[in-house]
Amino acid sequence: MLKVELFLDDQVLSCQRNVGRRVETPAKHPKNPILQSEYPWEEDYVTVYGSVLRNETDTGFRMWYMSGLGKKEQMMNYAESEDGINWQKPRLDITSYRDCKQTNILLGPEVNIHGPCVLRNPLEGKPDERYLVFYDSYSKYRPEVPEVQSVFRWTYTATSPDGLHWSPRQGRPAVAGKSDTGQSVVWDPIRKRFLAYMRGVLDEHGTRVRYVRCAESEDFEHWENERELLRADERDGGARGQLHQLSVTKYHDVYIGLLSLFHIDDVYSTPEHPIFEEGKCDAQLVVSRDGVHWQRVADRAVFLPLGEDGQWDSQWIVTASQMLLYDDKVWIYYAATDRTRSQGHRYQIGLAQLPRDRFVSLGPRHEGEDGYIELRPQHYGTGDLAVNADASKGQIQVELRTPEGKILDGFSRHDCTGIVGDDLNHAVHWQGKALRDATIEHNGPLRMRLYLCQARIFALLFDEQMSPAEKPR
Repeated sequence: MLKVELFLDDQVLSCQRNVGRRVETPAKHPKNPILQSEYPWEEDYVTVYGSVLRNETDTGFRMWYMSGLGKKEQMMNYAESEDGINWQKPRLDITSYRDCKQTNILLGPEVNIHGPCVLRNPLEGKPDERYLVFYDSYSKYRPEVPEVQSVFRWTYTATSPDGLHWSPRQGRPAVAGKSDTGQSVVWDPIRKRFLAYMRGVLDEHGTRVRYVRCAESEDFEHWENERELLRADERDGGARGQLHQLSVTKYHDVYIGLLSLFHIDDVYSTPEHPIFEEGKCDAQLVVSRDGVHWQRVADRAVFLPLGEDGQWDSQWIVTASQMLLYDDKVWIYYAATDRTRSQGHRYQIGLAQLPRDRFVSLGPRHEGEDGYIELRPQHYGTGDLAVNADASKGQIQVELRTPEGKILDGFSRHDCTGIVGDDLNHAVHWQGKALRDATIEHNGPLRMRLYLCQARIFALLFDEQMSPAEKPR
């Protein structure tokens, strides 16, 4: 069993000296944008207000994405890829569009689907519901559903046996309220509940306030415990900083969120919009240990930045409903544009990647001096220890201590074989001994101290199944 500590927050740290946390920026793929408008039903935009998953045979990728013509025709489309970079849009006999009998449209335009999140159903025994979708739409398109008419927008759900054929076509009402952004739903394996992340909107004294809200469900049909989770504050620019979207991924033992922040430059009125905000949007990191209580990461540093002026992603970035971990990389699909809101966003879809587990790093604030971090006392079992770190310019030493702070004989920093080089899986040894030897000898909780000499650490990996020749994926 693999356990990973990513250091996105300070929960496991008891003390640190001369150490700072730095966000690691994903590398944008050189072939971006990797999916663009092509068909008549994609005339205005394609956006990954949607989801990308590995296929069921783990031989390729599946994408559910959104396209549209203004706000009147919005739909969920489908694409496939062997490598996650080169995509095909199969023409299917599911939904026609005007004179086109075969399209890659799965839902819409009559459903007017917005920001769909697709996920595999973790609940077994329902072959007709192997895939789930959660999306936003207008109540006016469902006059036959009286319970939604009192609120002009709701979120809805539908199910599918194959990710292609969805029912009911009009969806089932889930949570009331406007969420005109990308939705994100994850499964909480501890509480056995779905957590749906949406946006909420308030009007406070003539100012629109966007915030992140959440609801829970045991069966993906009946939703409860709706609550507000996050709202921008003065450090985000006050009313000029708004939370646009939260995309959440269950990543090992934590929940990692990509939080899109709308930086408002101007506010004015148009014939169509009494309040119209102009500005740009990028993405930061947030983290949670339970999916409900969230912390901003690394002093709110930008994680997925906008491109330079003139580049295709220079004005606005939104992200897929979740990230993927595959082939020792984190895959982040995002949609972006080089046009302002008033010009009409013409989204295209791109990809950014970073090495596995390397969301943030800890390293010396002053490079000429060593730094160290010390973890709270804990039981480590009999597993092996590996360090995901870049020590190409220096080294890392690991030391084990009793809860009272006494260094264990044979496990001091000087007994540790210095970790050098840049690797996702540096094995940790003390004169031929491993962490399991210390836990067997001591038989109790241990403090772990890591000394960083011109080196940066991204994660600790504890794997009871890992042999010296194996690398976790």
